[in-house]
Amino acid sequence: MAAAVNMSELLPSATFPSPVDGSIRGLEAERQVFVIVLEALALLVLWVFSLLGNTLVVLVIIRSRRVQSTTNFFVMSLACSDVVLVLLSAPFICVRVILQMWAPGNFLCRMVRFVQFTSMSSTTFVLVAICIDRFYTIIYPLSFKITRGTAKRMVVTAWGASALISSFCVYFFDQVIVRASVNVTSTRFVCPTYVPASHWSGVLYAGLCMTTQYLLPAIAVIVGYCKIFLYIRAMRQQVQCSRLSSSFNIVPRTKVQMVKMLFTITVLTMLLYLPFYGSHIVYCISYKSYFSADVFISSYWLIAASTAMKPIVYACQNSNFWRGCKEVLCMSTMRCYRFNVYAVTNASTISKRNYVGVMDVQAEQGLRENESPMEAFNRHKQGALTSWSIHGNLPSTSF
Repeated sequence: MAAAVNMSELLPSATFPSPVDGSIRGLEAERQVFVIVLEALALLVLWVFSLLGNTLVVLVIIRSRRVQSTTNFFVMSLACSDVVLVLLSAPFICVRVILQMWAPGNFLCRMVRFVQFTSMSSTTFVLVAICIDRFYTIIYPLSFKITRGTAKRMVVTAWGASALISSFCVYFFDQVIVRASVNVTSTRFVCPTYVPASHWSGVLYAGLCMTTQYLLPAIAVIVGYCKIFLYIRAMRQQVQCSRLSSSFNIVPRTKVQMVKMLFTITVLTMLLYLPFYGSHIVYCISYKSYFSADVFISSYWLIAASTAMKPIVYACQNSNFWRGCKEVLCMSTMRCYRFNVYAVTNASTISKRNYVGVMDVQAEQGLRENESPMEAFNRHKQGALTSWSIHGNLPSTSF
């Protein structure tokens, strides 16, 4: 029987790099079984909550008329980016955690990193677009208004810019074959988590990603929401000093609640993205330093938590979202509107005494079969037959 072929004899020694890269050394380290099980279960729970929640958000916005606003087009884009991330990236990361190696192959290594960077950057870009929409809606409602067409163009631009910036991941990310730390003769496939920083081009691209995908969007949303909240505070103080009614508000309460909800989503998303981008900055500065696998896994788990967090915030801070869910799932007291069934609950006195609906004109007129069809065009006769007699006084519409 032929002896087993050692992989190190077939591949050149260049494919087994020395563990200089700190991220590679962290990924090739052995992990305990119970830690792997806990990490896989945590990702599975986040995956289920994120997929169900964001899918429900998309369905509610598409099917429910009460939430079809310009701002919710941006919200639907956020939900779509989260669904793309959990469907096309999270399963492969979970397989890597369980097997402690990268099994899907070189092509999927590049594609998974491309999807991950594209989804994260599109989320931050759409959050900036939401901030711009709220800025003009609150502060300059009459000078500029973002319509649905403008919102769609902004979303397409955000996704296009994200895909363009992240397309270089196909070039920089590559599957690496390393020797395992326990057995020197055995080999392991590793897909780098960060952009390789061993060459100046990798450092330059990593700096471009961190600047355009995180730093600049974070600065833009901080400045935008600070101006919005300062304006709302100034308007409230102006109302209190002008001896107006306490119910009078220049900025409607619904808009203020919407701003608070979107601000909460923005802050939580930026905070949960911070460990990934922060460790990426540290890695670019000193890529030879050892990075534990816990750093990579926990940072990605926080990204997955950000996708599951958004539907929870919608449900807690937006009552229309719950009503939209009831309409979509046909759980409300009225019949589901998507079946085009409507019911009049309170009928007025006039509607009770007069039939409102499709009239059988032939039956009402008592037309004979041999009567001329031109009688149907007799204006005076038709008006006398179809006019409604009112046996009472009309209700007053004055206040």
